[in-house]
Amino acid sequence: MARVRDVVISLGLPCVSGVLLMAQAVAAQPCVPLSSTPGSLDTCFGVNGYVETDVTGTGDFQGVQAIGVQSDGKIVVGGYSRVLGSTGTELFVARYMPDGSALDTTFGGTGVVKTRLTSSATDSEILRNLTVQPNGQIVVAAEIPPASKRGTWQFAVLRYNVDGALDGTFGNGGLVTFGFASGADAYARTIAVDGSGRILVAGESGSVLAVARLLPNGTLDSTFGSGGKATFSAISQASTYGMAIDQSARPVFVGGLGASAYIARLTTSGALDTSFAGKGWSTFAATNNTNYFTAIAIDSLQNIVAGGRADTVVARKGPFFTDMLLARFLPNGTLDPAFGTGGKAVQDITGTFDVIHGLAIETDGHVIVCAEATATDFTSSDTVVSRFNADGTLDTAFGINGFTFTNYPFAYAFPYGLAVQNDNGVMKAVVLEGLNQSRLVGVTRYFW
Repeated sequence: MARVRDVVISLGLPCVSGVLLMAQAVAAQPCVPLSSTPGSLDTCFGVNGYVETDVTGTGDFQGVQAIGVQSDGKIVVGGYSRVLGSTGTELFVARYMPDGSALDTTFGGTGVVKTRLTSSATDSEILRNLTVQPNGQIVVAAEIPPASKRGTWQFAVLRYNVDGALDGTFGNGGLVTFGFASGADAYARTIAVDGSGRILVAGESGSVLAVARLLPNGTLDSTFGSGGKATFSAISQASTYGMAIDQSARPVFVGGLGASAYIARLTTSGALDTSFAGKGWSTFAATNNTNYFTAIAIDSLQNIVAGGRADTVVARKGPFFTDMLLARFLPNGTLDPAFGTGGKAVQDITGTFDVIHGLAIETDGHVIVCAEATATDFTSSDTVVSRFNADGTLDTAFGINGFTFTNYPFAYAFPYGLAVQNDNGVMKAVVLEGLNQSRLVGVTRYFW
């Protein structure tokens, strides 16, 4: 959707009693961005490329977590926010018009839908991820606290209709909750929908990888794992941050395990896929300190690209430096030697704390990422969008020498995700940010 500027055109009319009558007509003139070169901020989005919103209307904490784009270009973001007058939090989902000009009031009446799942004023409900189905329904992964001190945290999966109402045909009034091992807390992290409409949600339970698959109506899929759930004791002390589903409907997960990044793939029946990396999973370290993956995408050749962070310790007891980390794996789970150095690319942005939080793969194999570039004392942070060539080298034709820095005026910006938008045939990257210590929601759009 093109932004429209108001242009006033004066039309001469006959004089009446010596007074010239003028009529005004407003003509629509498409917005022309200041630049459309790869990496440019799209100045026809929002206000000069920026959207900055208090989506909950409280001015209080609103922790953004996830972003998606509908087939009609509308932008969906989700997170959790402080319940007014309490210390607890509730879920929120907001939807913007495709050009970022306003919240979409056809969604929940205001453009924002808040959902409270528990009754205690101190309970903290956390939306972790979302995905948009082809029909425009929004599926959310969240975690909810126990109803009593003796209970456990559970996964929560919700589905919203295109108008923002919970889908009454899904689970119990639009909600499904469940745990895994008895007595073990379960924390949902990521969610995806496969080509058959089945919903996969993953995270941790009892410190191990935990995955469940739901049928389109919200019931657990008995053909997956044990009664729809699967846990993997071999992948223990792991944090799972990303999931993608390949063309064979196999889920692939990435995250961190100890000081290493990890990647795993399951079969469609919910078992570790031993044709992948020899045992279904493997760890990965590009540097001599903490490594982990936060984002994942699969290209048309079924190669897997994962992004995150790699820390380097330069001296004993000295400071460490955190750089962007990218790795590409072949469909069999081994590192792709044609990408970067032995399958990996480590890239510095500012020399301080640089972490990838979202990525997408272009049709020609370019990889576009959003990352935080944070000062070592954490007093300032910029959103950085960058692009890598198909061979893993930095694309210096993108932005300025491969980078575009986006600094919100008077705001600490922290990127949480990246989504692809087809803007009238032009592919663009839309990035979600938390602003001012998570008191505002930011969205920016870039040419790629």
